[in-house]
Amino acid sequence: MQHTSHGYRNGRPWVAGWLLGSALLFSDAHAAGTLYDIPADQVVTELTAEVVKTNPMAVLFMKKPPWEDRKKVLELMQYNSEFYAYMPVALREDPEIRKAAIALGLPEGVRLTSDVQARARPSKTAPLSYGGSDTTNGYLVDKRPQIMFAKGDLAPVLKRKMVDGQEWIQVSEGRVNPREDDKKAYQMMSNVGGISFEDFSFSSDPGWILGSVTESVVYSSRAVTGVHTYKGAQNGDLAVYVRFEGLSFSDFSSMNYTLMMREEKGTLEIGDRIRIVWMESLVAAEDPQLVWLPFADEM
Repeated sequence: MQHTSHGYRNGRPWVAGWLLGSALLFSDAHAAGTLYDIPADQVVTELTAEVVKTNPMAVLFMKKPPWEDRKKVLELMQYNSEFYAYMPVALREDPEIRKAAIALGLPEGVRLTSDVQARARPSKTAPLSYGGSDTTNGYLVDKRPQIMFAKGDLAPVLKRKMVDGQEWIQVSEGRVNPREDDKKAYQMMSNVGGISFEDFSFSSDPGWILGSVTESVVYSSRAVTGVHTYKGAQNGDLAVYVRFEGLSFSDFSSMNYTLMMREEKGTLEIGDRIRIVWMESLVAAEDPQLVWLPFADEM
């Protein structure tokens, strides 16, 4: 995987290739290993309040982002709380910036310091917690998923409660779906996993975890940019699967469809290099999500 960071590659500001990428993006000829980068006219040199309000992602494409000026970062945050998503890790974990982000309306969260299985009640002896069945695209593949987190995962803080001197944090809401409605839905599913009705439901349990295995964070994904080598896209029953060198994305987003259709048309080839922006997943069990491509006219 190529090293990526906010506005930097291999520890140095990336600027080479913008003009070339802009020219190639609008060229009719397609050469093997074509570079698709952000067009030069979309690169801002000054991060104004208006830019932060309307296009906070622009900071990722700057030659000199304002990350070394903490006071400036706090000032710019006031114009758009989403600016927090584009900050490097060190600033996202700065206590004052984190406090400001939550004050601006971003949700409070926790990072797990060890692997955890959620409980249906705030008690170590309560049953394990399970979510509703996943029926993506009408397919039933597996049993109700257990609500669990790996070390490093982020979880939302819905409620805090002290029980016998221990803090518990509610990380998921409970939902009861009538069993007769479950039955109707079950009969309509394409049950490719051979799942029994007893293991199927759209109901979900409340999820509680001990506060002692968490540390406070803002519940927010981080945006990352980089130029990566395209390895192909495939349409599947459960997602459009897109692969880059060292990265993969799986969902039915317009970004994934755009890449798949360009490959089918021959305007994108395996081995081409593309600047992309993606949101890191909040939990290790899920793929990141593409949020920007240099083909805006096609989405």
